[in-house]
Amino acid sequence: MTSARDKLRAMQACAPALRWIGDRTIEQAWRDCERSDWMCWLLRKIAPNDQRCRLTAADFAERVWHLIPDEPTKLAAAWAIGAARRGDRDEMDAAYATAAYAATYATAASYAATYAAAYATAAAYAAAYAANSAVYACASAYDAAAERAKQADILRQYFSAREVGDLFRRTPA
Repeated sequence: MTSARDKLRAMQACAPALRWIGDRTIEQAWRDCERSDWMCWLLRKIAPNDQRCRLTAADFAERVWHLIPDEPTKLAAAWAIGAARRGDRDEMDAAYATAAYAATYATAASYAATYAAAYATAAAYAAAYAANSAVYACASAYDAAAERAKQADILRQYFSAREVGDLFRRTPA
């Protein structure tokens, strides 16, 4: 039987993640991991079209909502978050364009939060981009490791360790 680390290596996981997982099963790793970026990478591989990725993107963006300093960008981000939650493809595309334009003139934190919410137009990548964007947005106000750990908890609310294990075993390396 192949270990989780061997399969992750075949899936081209990064070296730090491979060192961290050690002899853990994928279920143990999912329960223990505090790196939302690693967890999102795994979801992109094992559940690329799962609508819950859009929902986590919206949750991550809402976590940095308070960092958006101006009303036009807040309005655009709110539309993008709502579109991500509803899953309307045309609305998500329009919200992304509007949010990206509004954020052009805002701070880096505003852009990251808006981008995180709006990038849900590509559901397969939404959670990964949202996680990274939200962490970068929070970096000036929060500890990035603590923010990733909070995002990891959000991911565990949407995806159980058992489900991740099942998806992982069914996904070819």
